[in-house]
Amino acid sequence: MSGSSGGEGAATLWAGRSAALISALWLGCTTTLAWLVYDAGGAPMTLVVLRFIFAIGFFAAMLRLSSGSFRLPRQDYGRLLVAGLAISGMTLGYMSSVAYIPVSLAALIFFTFPLMIAALTPWVDRMPIGPGQIFVFVLAFAGLAMTLGPDLGKLDWRGVAWALFAAVSITCLLFQSRTLMTRHDPYLVLMTANLVGLLVCGGWLVTLGQVQLPSGTLGFAAFILVGICYILGVTFQFLAVRKAGPADSALFMNLEPVVSVVLAMVVLGEELSWPQLGGIALVLAALVLSSLSRRRMSRSVQD
Repeated sequence: MSGSSGGEGAATLWAGRSAALISALWLGCTTTLAWLVYDAGGAPMTLVVLRFIFAIGFFAAMLRLSSGSFRLPRQDYGRLLVAGLAISGMTLGYMSSVAYIPVSLAALIFFTFPLMIAALTPWVDRMPIGPGQIFVFVLAFAGLAMTLGPDLGKLDWRGVAWALFAAVSITCLLFQSRTLMTRHDPYLVLMTANLVGLLVCGGWLVTLGQVQLPSGTLGFAAFILVGICYILGVTFQFLAVRKAGPADSALFMNLEPVVSVVLAMVVLGEELSWPQLGGIALVLAALVLSSLSRRRMSRSVQD
């Protein structure tokens, strides 16, 4: 009996980790595509707002097709609001940080969120994090530091604060989304969270008055692809948290900036240095070590 339940638990965990990897692949593509949008004259906040609009339309259509209810659960109004505000905080924080510090440094600070989740998991989810798990989280972060190679000579407290705000926001989002996704229709949760994000970021866009769409076929195509990649990425991200939990999902999401760097090399012609290649190897090693550790734990439970 315990072997059967252990096998089911392992299958659920691997499904969640696979979803996290797929999410990282799709979201990792958005960085390079966004650069193409900006190069064609598009503005960052315009892209973010229209990305929310695409997502709301898609999730509403999927909810309709699945015959799900559009009625919001009263008992989870607070959680849904927090999830939506967290998406907004993540977006606004990350977008604002790059106005003061290099993108690579902003990305590295943002990806402290897996470490935050690992630190908070014993208290929030009542699940212990062992020394081996802590090691793979730190190893993955060290790999990202080498891969991104941030310029630490251009520190600005405002950029650091915005990037940390984005990291805290996605940490809140991942913890909230697990409860919401197990209680309610995933499409309803995703639609509502993105609706709150649209209201917040749309208000920001109106305040700034910077509505700029890309020009040209390439810019418009990249604009559409960003929306598609975001929808797929966030869908699999929420699914990953539902299946594997915040900690395991966050660890495998470390692959996102690696995908961005590799895609930039392929599409934009950027070159990878040896330290960057070493950093990518460390991130992959952390994921492999974590997978092997989980496999050994699964076998011990089945035995």
